[in-house]
Amino acid sequence: MTENIFAREGDWYKDSPGRLLQVILYNENDDYIEVRLFEGEDTEFDLNSWNQLEIELVEPSEDWSGPFDDLVADEISKTEKAHASN
Repeated sequence: MTENIFAREGDWYKDSPGRLLQVILYNENDDYIEVRLFEGEDTEFDLNSWNQLEIELVEPSEDWSGPFDDLVADEISKTEKAHASN
């Protein structure tokens, strides 16, 4: 059995198939976690499902723009500035 990993907004994780995901929302009141896969797809987990995942905390990807591949260059520039200010 794996150790439960606490979901923290903004942190990146890697699951057992090797997918990178970032927690974008952890709702403690309703016990659900919303994540964005590196490829850009958003999905949710209830707390029980999250705790059953085989995941590990990882450093953000050097190319964190994967979820924004559909943006044009000007939009990525604005996104990078917003990301850098956080």
